[in-house]
Amino acid sequence: MPERSFTRVRTQPILIVLIIDRSPSMGEQTGFGAGMVKIDAVNRIVSPELFRRLRNSRISHNFDIAVVAFSETAEKVMGPVPVTSIEKLELNFEPTGSGTSIASGLETAEEIYRRYSSGAEAEGVNFRTVFMVITDGEENVDEKRLLEVSGRLKTAGVSIGCALLPSMSGGVTEQAKELMKKVVSSPDLFVDLSNEPKWVEKLRDFLPKSISSVTGTQI
Repeated sequence: MPERSFTRVRTQPILIVLIIDRSPSMGEQTGFGAGMVKIDAVNRIVSPELFRRLRNSRISHNFDIAVVAFSETAEKVMGPVPVTSIEKLELNFEPTGSGTSIASGLETAEEIYRRYSSGAEAEGVNFRTVFMVITDGEENVDEKRLLEVSGRLKTAGVSIGCALLPSMSGGVTEQAKELMKKVVSSPDLFVDLSNEPKWVEKLRDFLPKSISSVTGTQI
């Protein structure tokens, strides 16, 4: 897939970075939500469902998308590429690693944002950015680093959202929930699904709703 070029005139480019947890606990089958394995549900909701909604939006030409996956480390999996260039995309993440470093996920997304910003500024293009974190756990590598990187991003104008999924291995602690509430840009960009029987349906609704609230356009 081609990297984004800013030569085409658009209303306002919108960079969407999905930051997906693929730590071992994402391989759990939850006791509710149709008993689905979490990572399988996320794969299905993000692709093709979310991609299809973005592609069918009346401002689809404005959307550029990137995907980051993390466990104790993180990597860029895709993009950023124009949504309109994606004919068919299926994510097939599998659990890996031994920890959960949300900070690493945000740092990798920050690198994507910085490079994207440099290209946009060089051509005099204004743009908006939204990061969506999907995780079932708490930062167990470096909480301070997580708050530092999220603080930098929010200061730069990046909107950060988070969906906190159920965890069968001890549950999601209140400390983890409070930490992620500090990470996100606003309360409406955080959803706690840790004890939600219908978490799959709620996640399916939350992602486009959050992106719509940031972009000001229904998708």
